[in-house]
Amino acid sequence: MHSHRLVLLAVVGAGVVLACSGPPHPRPDTGQLELALRTNVGELSYELRDATFDITGPMNVARSSQEAPDAPVIEQELPTGQYLAELQPEWRLYLVGSEQSTEVAATLVTENPVPFSILAGETTEVSYGFEINAARAALGTGVLQIGIDVTQRQGESVVFTELMSNPAELADSSGEWFELQNSGPTAVDLNGCVVERDTTQIAVSESLELAPGQVVTLANGDAPGFAPDYEYSGLTLPNSSVFVLSLHCDGELLDTITVDPGTWPGGVGVSTSLSATATSAMANDHPASWCAATDPYNTDLGTPGSPNPECG
Repeated sequence: MHSHRLVLLAVVGAGVVLACSGPPHPRPDTGQLELALRTNVGELSYELRDATFDITGPMNVARSSQEAPDAPVIEQELPTGQYLAELQPEWRLYLVGSEQSTEVAATLVTENPVPFSILAGETTEVSYGFEINAARAALGTGVLQIGIDVTQRQGESVVFTELMSNPAELADSSGEWFELQNSGPTAVDLNGCVVERDTTQIAVSESLELAPGQVVTLANGDAPGFAPDYEYSGLTLPNSSVFVLSLHCDGELLDTITVDPGTWPGGVGVSTSLSATATSAMANDHPASWCAATDPYNTDLGTPGSPNPECG
């Protein structure tokens, strides 16, 4: 069976004030939010209808796709700060044809509400994910750019299962690490795969094979308190701000998670551990699938390279 993941990524960014005449631009302390409602993949087009988004944060506002039924996006200027966008349950997803549109059975599989930030001069990527039979599609939240990434891999599923973003024993630059698990039925070699944190990327530059069920650790240093399977540099995991962590292999997205250190389990010297019963690219999208580690390694807590316990 082939699994298909259709991802429409969009960007949240700040506006720029120009000293010229014309339409007003967002102020320097605001950004522009754009809620994408459509995505095209090859000859197929999907559209989200009857969608209401409740946005809460420094400014609270509700926006609906019914305000402009033919518009591909909803735009909203917002002050800078931390927000949540909650998609209300009345939404419907349609496969749009040249002569008619057909509603498709779909399940919202990503975290809802979705946390995001409006930051002056910076951008961030967030998305809503929907499961359609064997397909997975995401409609993004953002502004300025829309890109489509289509994934088609057979029998491969590698997911993030543990993160140490704030070690106590060592500095972040030498003690951070994360863990990946092959939850699919076939072996996978991560050589050439790219791990991305927001807009920062690292590439695995040597053979790193995972048998079905196997876990590997990738660390920001060669001695994070254990012997990692792969050492990298140039990528850090924020201790307090929301970040998006993704895994791409052969240009295809295998897994992505949006982590909010303020609400996710874990802490100083304590890793964030995915429950042993939730090792899929859909289940690990939900903060409830994760818990704070309790097993010691070095003098911190975590299970790098070992099976995770169930989260109670």
